[in-house]
Amino acid sequence: MADAHYWLGVVYRIEGDKASLQKASEQFSALIQQFPKDSKVPAALYKLATVDAQQGHVGQAKVSLNRI
Repeated sequence: MADAHYWLGVVYRIEGDKASLQKASEQFSALIQQFPKDSKVPAALYKLATVDAQQGHVGQAKVSLNRI
């Protein structure tokens, strides 16, 4: 299930529109919260930071990057 959240997040991030970026953020956040010990968590935190930065949420992006 963690892989599904990760790859859905990647696809939504690539789409790039505002609604898709929000969905990407939700998918990466779900992976991080539901599977905190999964090997994809660092990558999901990085992708979440890039999505946050794209949305102008630089402070939140820094928080995610510091968690890696």
